[in-house]
Amino acid sequence: MINAIAPWYGSNRMLAPKVGELLSGCKWVGIPCGGSMCELKYIDARTVLVSDLHRHVINLAAVIRQDSLRARMIQYLDSVPFHPDILQDAQARCVERERTGQEYRKGSPDFYWAVDYFIAAWMSRNGSAGTATEFDAGLSVRWTANGGDSAVRFHNAGQSLDEWGKLLHRCTFVCEDFFDFLGKVKDEEGHGLYVDLPFPGPGDKYKFRFTPEQHAVAAERLLEFREARVVCRFYECDEIHQLYKEGEDWDYIRLEGRKQTNETAPEILIVRK
Repeated sequence: MINAIAPWYGSNRMLAPKVGELLSGCKWVGIPCGGSMCELKYIDARTVLVSDLHRHVINLAAVIRQDSLRARMIQYLDSVPFHPDILQDAQARCVERERTGQEYRKGSPDFYWAVDYFIAAWMSRNGSAGTATEFDAGLSVRWTANGGDSAVRFHNAGQSLDEWGKLLHRCTFVCEDFFDFLGKVKDEEGHGLYVDLPFPGPGDKYKFRFTPEQHAVAAERLLEFREARVVCRFYECDEIHQLYKEGEDWDYIRLEGRKQTNETAPEILIVRK
């Protein structure tokens, strides 16, 4: 099974199990920045609400969740040639969706849009999904024997959708602004929040960025939760230390992640005390 529904830039694929461990026992978990959704298979909550302003990936997840649409999608993807023309056509249709303002609406996922976005994400270079230039990325072609084969990776991603369907059955999907989402979350015992905002610096590559001012407001809003369990993920940097006071209001769990270049990265999970 692939460990993300899209090969997202900055995805938390290596450290996702720790997120699940920290949210263990929560009956309801809200994820306001869904991204690749790689953490979902480690979260044992009965109900999971996933949001993202990236409507392409939310629609994709909603299609995968529906058994009949997922089966149709797997069959379709199995017949798709791994070819630059296929990728470019899918990218063009996704761009047109953005231009015309078409959007995912709860309860009515769009099959053809999901197929186009899946192709755009998985045929293109790894790690471009979710970025401002994701629909400009070229076909992922291997010219050496180093690493895995890109066509096999695409095929395996399609074949893994059945397993993802089982995970997504307990999820509801929305496209909410981050702060609107927080305003609707009930601060109750048994509730959990997993917050994976665009990191200061590297997060500027995302299609939906976060300004320093927004980061400051987010830190203040998250501090208001006292009963719900709050887990945040960041790169460790001075800006985060200033906003999230270690030892006072937040516990820091230091982990070793990986950058897109496969270099080690000092990541942290921050837990509301």
